[in-house]
Amino acid sequence: MRKLALFAALSLGGCSGTPVPHPAPGSVPDPDAAFVVEDGMLVLPGPVSFATGRAVPTEDSDLALRHVVRFLANKPAVTLLRIEVHTDGSSGAAREQALSEARALAVAVRLIEFGADADRLLPVGFGSTKPAADRTTPAGRAQNSRVEFHPAALRGKPIGGLPVDGGGVAARKPGG
Repeated sequence: MRKLALFAALSLGGCSGTPVPHPAPGSVPDPDAAFVVEDGMLVLPGPVSFATGRAVPTEDSDLALRHVVRFLANKPAVTLLRIEVHTDGSSGAAREQALSEARALAVAVRLIEFGADADRLLPVGFGSTKPAADRTTPAGRAQNSRVEFHPAALRGKPIGGLPVDGGGVAARKPGG
């Protein structure tokens, strides 16, 4: 079901439409890749960004997203990775929630284009419910608008007995 929703986004304009090279079949993950998980979150080599009010990740996000795909390839014990998208709180709550869900789904689609297994991805929108900084300043709003990747299950079991959705709303295709 989740895989269907992710691929449905492709036909809804949820990706750039630009062909994305896939890893060669049977390619071996890089055993020397350095991956850091801090405070339950994968540390990225750069940000995942979007144009204001848009759901499609910008091309400068590809470095971080390919890092996530390599992480999953090198860590088969991570059977579910939660894609958390947070917004800056500059719009109404319903709009922020919808935007965060659309962005989470678009990030998942891009990861699948890069070779990630859809069954290991859980796109979740949080809207502006979990701010990381003060919402009243431009710098604070910039920190609040973010994408995080959290290992949610190891070998099929939720980590720490916590809900795999982290308390957010699982993204679904519009109307689905």
